[in-house]
Amino acid sequence: MTENTFFDDRESRKVDFGRGPGSIWTLKGLYGEKNSQVDEERYYEYQCIGSAYGTFLCHNVMDSTCRGVMKIFIQVPYDGSQRASAEHRKAQAQSIPVDDFDIDSQLNALSTLITKHCKSSPIILDIKFGTQLAIDPVPGGYIYFVPTNYLPGIKLSRIIFWTLEASEREQIRQAFKLAWNYIISFRMSEPAEESDEWRDDEWIAWGMTKTQNNCI
Repeated sequence: MTENTFFDDRESRKVDFGRGPGSIWTLKGLYGEKNSQVDEERYYEYQCIGSAYGTFLCHNVMDSTCRGVMKIFIQVPYDGSQRASAEHRKAQAQSIPVDDFDIDSQLNALSTLITKHCKSSPIILDIKFGTQLAIDPVPGGYIYFVPTNYLPGIKLSRIIFWTLEASEREQIRQAFKLAWNYIISFRMSEPAEESDEWRDDEWIAWGMTKTQNNCI
């Protein structure tokens, strides 16, 4: 079964946060999306509401070199009604999200990281609450826009990792080991156990060392 998509037509739309020209952002490429769409039974029998969020690259209308990332959280219609009439989808509208795990978990996590001065976490630049338009999945349903700054650097995939010089790969391994030893002490909100100690075979488990030809 193919998962439904809800953000394909938003590229090039502008999002105005109402603070002057410098607070208007243009959506660019869709980086990815996830949804928690419910079926018809859960909607009618249990009043469950489906949701989705998309992650876009964006830029400021006053300066195209000022890049950002835009998270958009929306209500979505129950599965099977996404192609129904606008009136039918509008009847499902809920203007205020209730128990939207994506909104609660992501905003709470970002807020915590920002408060703790995490250097690798994006900063929330603004938040806009609104309702969806007639052309959107659920006209009148809730929609949240959350722009963040664009973090420098590149996403370190395994392909990129193995194109780096050996000295750079070793720097990354040591930084990874340092982070591993740090986070393992509060994994699952529990203190570290005696068995939680670094072993060099972690390099293999995380794809940072190849056993064939002893490649490092």
